[in-house]
Amino acid sequence: MEIISKEEMKDLQQLGLKRSVSDHIPILQVDAKIDWGPRPLKFINGWLKKKDCVGLIEKERTHMDSLNGQVARKLRKLKRVLKKWNRDNGNVLENRIADCEERLRNG
Repeated sequence: MEIISKEEMKDLQQLGLKRSVSDHIPILQVDAKIDWGPRPLKFINGWLKKKDCVGLIEKERTHMDSLNGQVARKLRKLKRVLKKWNRDNGNVLENRIADCEERLRNG
């Protein structure tokens, strides 16, 4: 039996095939990489509790007036700005989670 490392399994997919006469579903495992395109914008509601984030979004929104009707470009631009802001501010979400866990432990 061959041992497969985690790195080798990251593209492994499992597909359920159509049943035939049996009541079991055949499973096909495929090692195929799928390009889903760029990662979508993931907005974290906890960011809105930071006043500088709201101000940043408002500032960026006013700079996007020239991109009328170009929603995809606006979101890509906002994604870059928010990603940089989150990195520069020490990953706001991760810090809030750690603070909440600490408060729970201390009661």
